[in-house]
Amino acid sequence: MLQADRPPRSGSTSPPAEGGRRPGRWRGGPPAPVTVGNVARRLVGFPFLGGAALFLLLVGLAVQGGSAAAAIAALAATAVALAGAVWCAREQLQAEAERKGWAQLEEQRLRGQRLEAMGELTGVLAHDVNNLLVVVLESTAALRERQPDAPELDEIQDAARRGALLCRQILGLVRRDAEPPGLLDLRRVADQVAPLLRRLLPARVVLSVSGVPDQALARAEAAPLELALLNLVANARDALPGTGTVAILVELVEVRPDHGLCRAGARPGLHARLGVRDDGHGMDEPTLRRAGEPFFTTKPPGRGTGLGLASVRATAAAFGGQLVIESAAGQGTTVSILLPPAGGTRA
Repeated sequence: MLQADRPPRSGSTSPPAEGGRRPGRWRGGPPAPVTVGNVARRLVGFPFLGGAALFLLLVGLAVQGGSAAAAIAALAATAVALAGAVWCAREQLQAEAERKGWAQLEEQRLRGQRLEAMGELTGVLAHDVNNLLVVVLESTAALRERQPDAPELDEIQDAARRGALLCRQILGLVRRDAEPPGLLDLRRVADQVAPLLRRLLPARVVLSVSGVPDQALARAEAAPLELALLNLVANARDALPGTGTVAILVELVEVRPDHGLCRAGARPGLHARLGVRDDGHGMDEPTLRRAGEPFFTTKPPGRGTGLGLASVRATAAAFGGQLVIESAAGQGTTVSILLPPAGGTRA
């Protein structure tokens, strides 16, 4: 049992040392006696040790007093103190989580405002560029009347038409008063944008388009889907080491619970699929979980913004579909736009 310091015995005092200070004494005064109460008071100053300190204090006082009733009361008080300490710790953790949650919400709000401002600016720029391309097309048409055999004019007109197509695609994504989508053949969409995609890829990368015409039909617009394919093929190109294959997949697919698309998050049922597959380096599990987040990218600064897959996901959602990503490290990546299928006469 710890006991308080006893008073010094008579005749055992040591003579003062130099400066009037006795040997064995601390400069700041005599040390506190080593008792349970003093140890507990020192522990109170540390976080999460208040309950233990109170336990030592009360039990020590009860034992020193020799009263069983006091010991029981000390144990009961200690239980209450420990419960209070646990409650305080839980409140502190909850408050910290709420602060982090509000910070994340504020960051998402700022990102949303940034995206909205970028969308408005993109719409204005696309409109101005489209007007300039109209002037280019009209000028080349006038020059063709004077020089009907100039092959350079064909290249200029072709580039201007493609630029105008891209401007219409961008404006279709930005405008909110778009017309209701009509019935669209996804194979036709892939065939129309395939020549532009081949120019996007290196010479040693093979591009293929698979699918039967008039089979995968969906109610959608061609311009946003063409822009989505452009984003997906650009990502596939960056995932390849300079050589490989990129395949555009167009098909009607029945997703069952044991299907790979279902394991990747696809809803069961029949879907019209428009996807891009590459045999690049693929993605590991942490990267795959964040692949569709806005502003998330594994590319070095200056080569990516992290908005490619996010815009494709928004396009799929706008037509009632979803974006599904299948990938594994070293096994390539397949990104699929799954749209509700439709029958009838295509647009």
